[in-house]
Amino acid sequence: MVLVFIIGLAFGSFANVLIRRLPRNDLNLWAHSHCFNCTHHLRYLELIPLISWCLQKGRCKHCNHPISLLYPLLEGITAISFVVCFKISSSLLTAFLLSLLSYLFILVIVIDLREKLILDSMNILIALTILCLHVINFKNVPLNFSSLLATVVIALGLKIAFSRIKNVHALGDGDIKLMSALSLGLDVDQLPLWFILSGKV
Repeated sequence: MVLVFIIGLAFGSFANVLIRRLPRNDLNLWAHSHCFNCTHHLRYLELIPLISWCLQKGRCKHCNHPISLLYPLLEGITAISFVVCFKISSSLLTAFLLSLLSYLFILVIVIDLREKLILDSMNILIALTILCLHVINFKNVPLNFSSLLATVVIALGLKIAFSRIKNVHALGDGDIKLMSALSLGLDVDQLPLWFILSGKV
């Protein structure tokens, strides 16, 4: 599990790159990371926020500019989620897919909080991951296109109702697509609870 945790740290570090560049369609994902204040290129140890943030007391070692707590938090949460996924999985492939799904969730949540945007690419990857989970573990992971259809109809209905009655945009298109992708793995009778939880979030 130590190796899984280290891999999670690496993916968490890369997540910090993705959340900044994907919303801006910046596909140069492998460009060298740098301090946003002094533009100094980060060295290898500095590319591990969980370590560098603690050692440098939350500041850039070159210009002393504060570094957001988001970086080590995102890295730590990703590493822990990977360990949990491997702990609860019955096979290596299932563990990999669950880790990927949790990683996508983390990206969606952070990007949405920062940019008020849910990328179509994230929704597509989530749907494909759930589909793969169903293929390799169909007894425990249902695949319900009826739930998908019901979710789309209900979500669009709620969006139109709130827009016309209260003149507010309660649901964005990205929210509807995300809810639809996730509903692939739910039974129809689970949808009411799913909508309640989605509304709370």
